[in-house]
Amino acid sequence: MANEVAEKIRDMQIRGAVKIATSAVSELKRIADESSEEGFKSTSDLVKALFENAAELRSARPTAVSLPNAVDYAVNFIKENSNLNLDEFRVNFSNFCYNFIKEQNEAVERIGVKGCELISEGDVILTHCNSQSALSIIKKSHEKFPGISVISTETRPRNQGYITARQLSSTSVKTTFIVDSAVLRAMRKFRVKKVIVGADAVYERGILNKIGTCQVALCAKSMNIPFIVASQYLKFTKRSLEEIEVENRSPEEVTKESWIYEQGINVFNPAFDVTPKEYIDLIVTEEGYGSFEDVYSRWDSRKIIE
Repeated sequence: MANEVAEKIRDMQIRGAVKIATSAVSELKRIADESSEEGFKSTSDLVKALFENAAELRSARPTAVSLPNAVDYAVNFIKENSNLNLDEFRVNFSNFCYNFIKEQNEAVERIGVKGCELISEGDVILTHCNSQSALSIIKKSHEKFPGISVISTETRPRNQGYITARQLSSTSVKTTFIVDSAVLRAMRKFRVKKVIVGADAVYERGILNKIGTCQVALCAKSMNIPFIVASQYLKFTKRSLEEIEVENRSPEEVTKESWIYEQGINVFNPAFDVTPKEYIDLIVTEEGYGSFEDVYSRWDSRKIIE
């Protein structure tokens, strides 16, 4: 039943860590809500169906840990409440999913409120890819400081930067669009003051984010420009880098030129890279901001998602 949503996540019709996570939980909620129409006779039948669909959804995008974290969060609830009768389970699970989705959307808003404290009037901010958490900071900052402006990278090969530029222009944020390879030149020319990016996964030694993020961080480091990561706790993980599957995608996303393949030229299309924590000046979550070490250790002690 969840095949369609899983496929949309896999094909990036549904994209963005928050949207991926909430779409998966929303699909599990739909299955539970419609279970009476589907003829489920017992809680165990529904639980079995939810587990099967959860596994399908969980595997759709392996690197963006918000997806497995969200699905695992729902699965833990299912396990702990599987002793309820069917009607009670259906209602309780539906409420759980609703509250989870609401909390994640509110987390993005809170990140914007916290993160805009780091921005000053007239700042030029560079961002990479399309992060709703990073955009939340930028939009909140623009409300406070209308004079800020943004440099948005194209973000090849899926061009998520076009989405970012469109979303920024819709809120009247002055935006300059650049190709990925122009990052260092743009930092110099426009006198960038801050870099703000999102994260697909935050682990003990750094972040995984859209390919090119580490290069942006290196450029920022070379020019002493603060590199800021915006991320909900949902994207944090205790897994090591070796335990996280770093996704490689179809070479046809890079080029559809047939002669490339006919001549045996290899096309390498990694979707993510790793930015070590040494390049990260601050990380902003829904609960505030601080150094990478401080914020990660606070999350680890909270054990929000096991």
